[in-house]
Amino acid sequence: MDLQKLVETKQHLLLEKEKQLANLYEITGAIKLLDQQILEMSKSEDNQPSETQASTPQEQAVPIE
Repeated sequence: MDLQKLVETKQHLLLEKEKQLANLYEITGAIKLLDQQILEMSKSEDNQPSETQASTPQEQAVPIE
């Protein structure tokens, strides 16, 4: 390889590196948004009443005959 070819290859690789970094930042941002949505959804589900039956002594009392 001659010097000119090496310089061109280096410039090409630097440009490719910039593109890949931009993609990485975009993906990282998308992951952060998804993490935030997951956190918000899990909080809202925690605040909803459970569908399981309560097991307090009053609800488990045997009816008097």
